[in-house]
Amino acid sequence: MSLLKLQKLIDSSEQLVYRDQIAVIRSFENKRGAYEIVVELDNTPTIFRKQSEEMISLWLENFKPAIIDTEEYYELKVNQQVNEVILPAKFSPRAEPAIYTENKQALINLSKALLEDIDKVRKDPTYVAQAKQICNSVNTIVSITKLQLQLLTKE
Repeated sequence: MSLLKLQKLIDSSEQLVYRDQIAVIRSFENKRGAYEIVVELDNTPTIFRKQSEEMISLWLENFKPAIIDTEEYYELKVNQQVNEVILPAKFSPRAEPAIYTENKQALINLSKALLEDIDKVRKDPTYVAQAKQICNSVNTIVSITKLQLQLLTKE
């Protein structure tokens, strides 16, 4: 029964709450007698290993539906210029790392620029080479930021 419930959650791609984090269960697989379940926690893939269906059933009790105001959700879907998502009141916001806070606007600007470049490539195929260079530069910036975050978490 728990595998059926697990599969339904995967098929629905429903957002859930797991220990004050937004979770989406993505897949599961039986490997060498243990179940490996891939869950995105705050957009970070995480693998959970459970030995039996009974353990999966107990574990699934930790997942609660994410309560989203349907009007607010519809507004977010319609308005693509939203820079900030308001979470339900039961979430306690985590402190953002200083590196993210300092570079938040730059990351938003990079995202907008990449979306504009996608439109340019669709309209003008000769722009592809320049777009590739821009993407390489953006990937480098993201890699540097990831490295800075990794270094901060080791301190």
